[in-house]
Amino acid sequence: MTELHPVDILEEEHEVILALLRALENKVDALRSGAELDRRFWMDATAFLSEFADACHHAKEEDLLFVKLVELGLPEHGGPIGVMKQEHHLARTLTARIRDAAMASDPHAIVEHASSYIQLLRDHIDKENHVLFEMARELIREQDSAQLLQEFEDVDTRKSGSDVYHKHVRTAIQLCREAFVTPPSEPHYPPAAS
Repeated sequence: MTELHPVDILEEEHEVILALLRALENKVDALRSGAELDRRFWMDATAFLSEFADACHHAKEEDLLFVKLVELGLPEHGGPIGVMKQEHHLARTLTARIRDAAMASDPHAIVEHASSYIQLLRDHIDKENHVLFEMARELIREQDSAQLLQEFEDVDTRKSGSDVYHKHVRTAIQLCREAFVTPPSEPHYPPAAS
């Protein structure tokens, strides 16, 4: 049996994203307390959210995992997959609003949109980890798991290179440090380029 299941990778990525959400929350609290806006932090954070959380992580979910789960009998609309896709779309919208607010140096809009994003993503990740991913563990067998792992690697390494993947993770680690949050561990997958 394959040791690594595709959802193991997604859960590891969730830990990186959750750590960044804690960093965002600290920065939101600082803005609420009257701290000066750190525009570069927010631009780097929204770049991470667009390039890692969405283009890398959500792409593996929407384009690969969800497609496989539909093939295996889960409904595409009206069930957990439909809800996850809607929440991904809302996350993209909120990321754009945070980026626009940072570009406009509008701390009040950043607080509003980042607070909504943090709550959305925490709830979203909880549902994926405890509902959808449990279903995936039940439905996805060894052969399908091996195929998904290969397809995940295509997203993570062949399309952008594992060095880019790990660069995004290092950005999250740096942003966490700047916000006085314990940084996430670097994911084990994909292997870093040598």
